[in-house]
Amino acid sequence: TAGGYIIVNNMYVVGKTTAGAYVAASVVCTHEPKRQIILNKTEYFCTAHGARFALNGQTLNTVARSSLTVYKTQVNGNILSVTA
Repeated sequence: TAGGYIIVNNMYVVGKTTAGAYVAASVVCTHEPKRQIILNKTEYFCTAHGARFALNGQTLNTVARSSLTVYKTQVNGNILSVTA
C-alpha cells in the first residue's frame, strides 16, 4: 500500500511512496551500523537515532554524515525487481 514498506532479509527496506513509486534502500543506517531504517511515507528514517534521508539517499539532517545506499526498482507486470 502507498506509504507502506517491508524489510527483506534484514538487509533492505522496500516500500511504496505516497506518490505510488516503489523505492528500496539498505536498512543499515550510515550514522551507526544499526539495521533500523524504515520508509516514513516520503523519506527514509532511522528509528535508532532520528537520521533522515531523502528517497535518493541524501541526508536530510545532521545526524548521519553520509548518504544512505539506495537501489533501483522496476515493475514488470506484478513483479517488482530491486537492483544495485
